[in-house]
Amino acid sequence: MVNAQSDPAGSRVSEALMMLDMEQRDVLLALHYGRLTVAEVATQFDISPALVSHRALAALRSLRRLLDQGTQAP
Repeated sequence: MVNAQSDPAGSRVSEALMMLDMEQRDVLLALHYGRLTVAEVATQFDISPALVSHRALAALRSLRRLLDQGTQAP
């Protein structure tokens, strides 16, 4: 496993994750790092599966935007 401290790309992702809305970040982390299903995340956070999907999609879009901004030349 690569440590984010020694991997500049991992560090950028970690920083971008911290900039996400807390609800979006929590759902994304549960889905991708926790490897939970949409149904499991919905139960864990007491929200609908549709809202889990919505938050995950919004989080991924925001993450992409944040990472793209960080790679653009000044």
